[in-house]
This record gives sequence, structure tokens and C-alpha cells, in this order.
Amino acid sequence: MLESLITDADFLAGDSDARFSRVFEMLGAEPAKRKPKAQEWRSPQGRKAARIERDDVQTRIVFDERQVPDFGGYLADRLDDLYAEFTASLKQAGRQ
Repeated sequence: MLESLITDADFLAGDSDARFSRVFEMLGAEPAKRKPKAQEWRSPQGRKAARIERDDVQTRIVFDERQVPDFGGYLADRLDDLYAEFTASLKQAGRQ
């Protein structure tokens, strides 16, 4: 069965990542996760204040307490309100 996959024209035409994923699918294992996409958030003063990493499973935000002291705690305390605003904006846009 694997031999028929690796000799298939569509398989051979795919890039290395696509071929690797297809082999893992066939073998019943999940492919290794790709490195999360990372970005920086800078404070209004232009200082690197947070690192944001996103992948298919989760988003992580790490604040630099030296640059934005207590902002992480403030954000954590407001998560319920922020999530309510987010879901309301989805409803308003007709996406929920």
C-alpha cells in the first residue's frame, strides 16, 4: 500500500513536506508540528513588549514584565470582557 503511494504521480509532484505528511497519514501517525509562527508586539514607545506564538493548536503571549509591568495581569483580569467583545463582534459580522 505504501509502495503504491510513493510511486503515484501526484505524490511525486508534491513538495517534500506534502509527501512526508501523506506518508505519515498512511502510516497512521501524525506529522510533526511545524514551528509556531512568532511575532512581536511593541509598546507605543516602540519597545519589544511581548512575543506572540501561534500554531494550529494554541496561541501563546509572553509579556516582558520589564517593558510593560503588570500588563499581563491586567489582560488576564479582562479576558472575560474581551472574549465577550470578541464574540459580539463575530455575531455582528454574521460569522457566528
